[in-house]
Amino acid sequence: FCKAMLNAGYKIGIFEPSGARCDAVPSEVVNHKNFLGFINSGKFDCVTCFEVLEHIHPDLIGFSLNLIQNLVKDNGLLIGSVPCNENLENALCICPNCAAMFHRWQHMRSFTPELLKGFLKKYGFEISAIDRPKFSLYSMFFVAPNKYNTKIQ
Repeated sequence: FCKAMLNAGYKIGIFEPSGARCDAVPSEVVNHKNFLGFINSGKFDCVTCFEVLEHIHPDLIGFSLNLIQNLVKDNGLLIGSVPCNENLENALCICPNCAAMFHRWQHMRSFTPELLKGFLKKYGFEISAIDRPKFSLYSMFFVAPNKYNTKIQ
């Protein structure tokens, strides 16, 4: 996605808390003239968050959404996607070493359009558009302006 946006002329920065994932960003992104670097602060017109929210641990969700909100300018946009109406139990696995049960892709929550709207509103974003495109049977895409400038502790 970043490569496509860079090639289209947009200036892009990447927020990635994992050093290993930063190291995995392709050189054609890192060395692109429009690449702003790895970002951990600032205000941006648009922040994207594709297939991320469902992975955030419940103990870190408030911190994570406040961090995202701090990166989005007032009335800026959060654009993203989450799995839609996922049955989390269908993807449970058992660890062969300790018998702990876990979700195969480490999803922590499931969203319906209504749940996603309420979830994001709690953190200052009001969804202005939501869609389940035909090319993606299991995901829903959303656009959510940063309207409230609230902080959840």
